[in-house]
Amino acid sequence: ALWLAALPARVVTPLEFGEREIAACGEGGAGRGVGAAIRGMQRALQRGAERARRRGDLPPDASDADVLWAVQALSSRCFFEPVLAAHLCVPGVDMANHSSASDGGRGRGGEDGDSGGPSARVEVRRSPEAVQGAHVADEFYPAPPPPPAGGAGANESEFRLVADRALKKGEAVTISYGR
Repeated sequence: ALWLAALPARVVTPLEFGEREIAACGEGGAGRGVGAAIRGMQRALQRGAERARRRGDLPPDASDADVLWAVQALSSRCFFEPVLAAHLCVPGVDMANHSSASDGGRGRGGEDGDSGGPSARVEVRRSPEAVQGAHVADEFYPAPPPPPAGGAGANESEFRLVADRALKKGEAVTISYGR
């Protein structure tokens, strides 16, 4: 519970921006800038909350602030899987914190081999049956033998958290959330 006390009580995100903050982000040409993207996200959140309320998917006492918090908490822990074109919450992997070192954790030679960058990376591994066009890829990189038909993992994909270097006991596992 000590770590909870260390968290900020409130963080304002773009989903909560007003027109002044949105205007400061810029519009870009033909309304396709950051401001337009923020407005689009705000509209999508509002429509989704209204739909969830109509269906009875929200507790009767859930406020707009509750919905905003839940959406932001969940979406900040998701990974985008391009083959499925979906955002997925991956238990365990979602607990890795971000490291922003510019070398990506590969070699500034910090203390005891710790470069100050990410200590791990996220990989997506797919079974051959789960990948469209797998037979074409096999010409260049043969896939491992598939699991037995109907067996566990026959049509599944998996996320892996892979350490890029030896980690010390108690050391945080970090990944790069991107630039």
